[in-house]
Amino acid sequence: MAKTMILKTKKYSLHCHHRLISKQLSHQENLKVFSKCMGQYGHGHEYLVRLSFFIQSNDFELEKKVDQHIDDCLITPFSYQSINQVFDSIGVDNSITTGEQIVKIFALLLQKDPLSECYYKIEVVETRKNSFFHFFENKAD
Repeated sequence: MAKTMILKTKKYSLHCHHRLISKQLSHQENLKVFSKCMGQYGHGHEYLVRLSFFIQSNDFELEKKVDQHIDDCLITPFSYQSINQVFDSIGVDNSITTGEQIVKIFALLLQKDPLSECYYKIEVVETRKNSFFHFFENKAD
């Protein structure tokens, strides 16, 4: 009998801050486009990251590996840090840290590991009104 594949979603909290600013715009243009989100020190969020992945029933080892992967790739490098500075340090060009870009970069960081083959989607919840999704091209079918 074939083992049943289950789609499981785990949630992780990530406290960090960012500043919406484009290096290609003047100060006045940045103020016009990003207003208060462009403040000198930025602003913080308690992001909720949801990762959905395929798992066989009771595969607790895979769950531990996923937790460790999220911790290594996202929680440890970004916790209580400036997303702008972390993106700059890993070579993201003109890192305008919108939710769309954050979820895209998070997914790219996770995809560097073969473990990501079981990943289905990542969601980054920024506020009660905003969340952003990236769907992985997985081979778990």
